[in-house]
Order: sequence, then structure tokens, then C-alpha cells
Amino acid sequence: MTDTAGRDEPLIVQRYRTLLRILPPSYRAAREEEMVAVFAESVGHTEEEELGRPDLAETASVVALATRVWFGGLGAPPRLFAVGQTVRLFAALGVLAQAILAGAGALGLLTVVFFGSDDARDVLRTAYAGSGRIDIAGRVAWNLLDLLWIPVYVAVVRGRHRTARLLAVPAALPLLIRLTVPFEWPWSTVAVVLGPVLVPALAIVVALHRDAPPVRPVGGLAALPVGAAALFAASWLIPSLLPDPDGVYCWVALDAGAVYLIRCRSSAGPDGAHRSLAIALYAVLVLVVRVCSAGASNSLPYAGPTVYGQVGALLLLTAALPVVAVRALRRAGPAPHRRSR
Repeated sequence: MTDTAGRDEPLIVQRYRTLLRILPPSYRAAREEEMVAVFAESVGHTEEEELGRPDLAETASVVALATRVWFGGLGAPPRLFAVGQTVRLFAALGVLAQAILAGAGALGLLTVVFFGSDDARDVLRTAYAGSGRIDIAGRVAWNLLDLLWIPVYVAVVRGRHRTARLLAVPAALPLLIRLTVPFEWPWSTVAVVLGPVLVPALAIVVALHRDAPPVRPVGGLAALPVGAAALFAASWLIPSLLPDPDGVYCWVALDAGAVYLIRCRSSAGPDGAHRSLAIALYAVLVLVVRVCSAGASNSLPYAGPTVYGQVGALLLLTAALPVVAVRALRRAGPAPHRRSR
């Protein structure tokens, strides 16, 4: 379209063209004129309508379309499909870490309630001392929201994308509100603590759309009970070495990277690059969080060697995985076609 044609169009159509710029250039080149023509036919001929803006429903429709196209699903161009699948695998890895923390925490609480010593039970009673039944019920229900990460991960692995999107936001709410209401923490602390929680949740919301294929993260569904049981056993048998959440994120990234690097030698598929880049992205996120929060862990006797070892291992992992991804991209084929409905 020439600039002259653009100036001859009603203002609302020009604004619609501006809105379409959020779409990928390749998609816009193929579909922009068709979309503009359809939109222009729906616009009235009164001066008020021609000088208006696309309504909220139309704007939301274009934003949803842009999300589906940028984070490509079945039938998308190879490059956009690679972006989408990488983000989806990244989200699955981040949700796995949260689900492991929630599962291990639930196992620990049940163990204290049913098998714990009197001293351990007294700690729980003290926490709720002076509270009414309604208050106790509300606090328990609020804490149970953390357990939503478990069905979120199961939904991601099972291909229940709508369920995963619906549960991801409430699963992230407890930590978000604890840190921001009232807002007493420094911005840097809030960002470090919320990053590994909110970034995967946001990735689920934007990348697990209706055209997204099933996601098969490293370890699959079995990674959740194995990881939760291992974390619970480690904290129960060696309480002095109980890792903080950042440490759990590190071990999840390192274990996923190690498993992938071992498997990629014997089996290489078109999704090898996506898995490699997803693990690398998660490792970068965890590395930033670990380095920023390392100062707060120095009060623990094991923090120095452990943190330095984790940072070193994450650096090696983030250096190795992009190399593997480049090699896999050279062998990658086109994106799979969307199944007919």
C-alpha cells in the first residue's frame, strides 16, 4: 500500500493498520490487506465512526492473533514455530520447579501433622494461636493455592492448555501478594523472588494457545513426583542442607540440562533445538536470580561453595546448550502441520 492510499483511508482504518503492526512482518505481508478490507467494510460511514478507534473487542482479537502467530503453533512457519515451542518448553521447566517445591512442602507438612514430634506440632499450633476458625480456614486455603502448581504442570504435560492457563495465574498470586501487599521490600528483591514464578506463568498464558502442540518436557510427568520426593527426602534426612527455592531452581535447570545432553547423543529430533534453547533460557534466568540472591545466602555455612558451584555449573550449561541448539537447527525440518478438525 502506498502512502497516498493510506492517507485516503478513514482515520479509524489507518489506526487499525497501526494496530496490525504488532503482527509478525511475514504474516502482515500476506494478510494485512485482506484484514484491512474486512475491517473497513464493518466501519460505518458517519464522521464519528470514521474518526474513531477500533473497539476493545477488535483490539483484543488482534492481540490474541499476534500472540498465536508470534508463538507459533501447528502449521506456523519454522522460525515462529521454534520460538513458540522454545517458550512452551521453558514454561514447562519453570512450572516443574514450582510444582516440586509445592509437592515437597505438602509432604513435609503432612509428615509433621501425622508423624511429627510434639515439638514440631507445637510450632504449627503456635503459628495459628489466637486465630478464629474462619481466619485459620482462610489462611489454610490461601496457602493451598501454592499446590495449584502441581495440576498446572500435569495440565501442561497432558496437553490441557486451557486448564494450564486458567490455573497459572491463581497459582502465582500468593507469592505476588505476599511481596507486594504491603510493599515493604526493595524492587530488586521483589524482582529476584518473583522472576522464576511470574515469567513461566506469563509464558504459559501467551504460548499455550489453541494452536500449540503438546509439550513434552525433559523427564515428562514422572519428573514431578521424583523431584518432590527427592527434595523432601533431602530436607528430612539432612535438614542443615535444605536448599532455598533458588537452589531448587538451580538443581532443576542443571538436572534437565544434564539429562538432555546425555539423551541428545543417542537421539536427535526436530525439537532438539527447542529443548536446548528452552533449558538454556531457564538456566540464564536462574543464573541471574542466583547471582543476585547469593549475598543473602552467605549466612549459611555451606552457601559459599554451593552457590559458587551452582553458578559455575550454570555458566557451563548456558555455554554448551546454544552450541547443541545450533547443530540441531541445521538438522531441523519444517514445523508439523496443523491437524484437521
